[in-house]
Amino acid sequence: MKLKFIIMFITTFVLSICLYLYLIKGSIYVGDMQVFMANKIVHRGAFTDIIPENSLGAFEKAIEENYIIEFDVMLTRDNKVIVFHDDNFKRLTGLDKEVKDTTYYEVENLRINNTNEKIPLLKEALDVIDGRVPIFIEIKSTDINDIQVVEEVYEILKDYSGEYVIQSFNPFILRWLKENAPNVIRCQLSGDFSNEKLEWYKKFILKNLLLNFLSRPHIVAYELGSSNNLSFNLIKDSIPVILWTIKNESEMNYAISKASNVIFDYNMLQKE
Repeated sequence: MKLKFIIMFITTFVLSICLYLYLIKGSIYVGDMQVFMANKIVHRGAFTDIIPENSLGAFEKAIEENYIIEFDVMLTRDNKVIVFHDDNFKRLTGLDKEVKDTTYYEVENLRINNTNEKIPLLKEALDVIDGRVPIFIEIKSTDINDIQVVEEVYEILKDYSGEYVIQSFNPFILRWLKENAPNVIRCQLSGDFSNEKLEWYKKFILKNLLLNFLSRPHIVAYELGSSNNLSFNLIKDSIPVILWTIKNESEMNYAISKASNVIFDYNMLQKE
């Protein structure tokens, strides 16, 4: 009886490990990934105290210095894809209104941080970048049922000839790409989600990459402060991994030693 119990325990343990490894594994991209790892990735463009984040000026500055550009996209109420990070416009424009409740007519009159920089449409950002450097496009979406944003983004990208990756914290966004646009490089964003208003079990699933079986990402971008996570460290030997967001030189040195590439704040260079 004791031997039978031991065998059952070992079998259950081994099967659990196999299931875990199956859930978290990524997908090896058949193509050139080196272009996305050759230069550092600048967070929301090369923004400074003068040049605002996610602006056309920040993208031009990044291109001048040959950095890969990361930026965020969201949908307005009338389904226009804009380049913007926050759910609400207040921090950057003073308008206390949610992006999802705002029409593009209202957005196009806003200016970022009291500069002349407007909030660009995705199409405007792509026209400026024009394939001169690779880009990481982060789709902002927390609703697992909301796939309209990725449909709109992909439709715009069909006419773009430059190198790009689509990334998101939402694995269902990446699953849509896997099923409908499998040639697009997918990057799963993750971290500890400590500041997110999510149930504990959702945080556990997301931070441990347990939905990778849905999205099978080609790249994983993980929060620097949580880079001791077991799932992250198991997956990094099979697919490229990126650490975010680097804010000083010591973090940069650590991240470079641990990951394939880094996402960093350009303004850290101005402070050193």
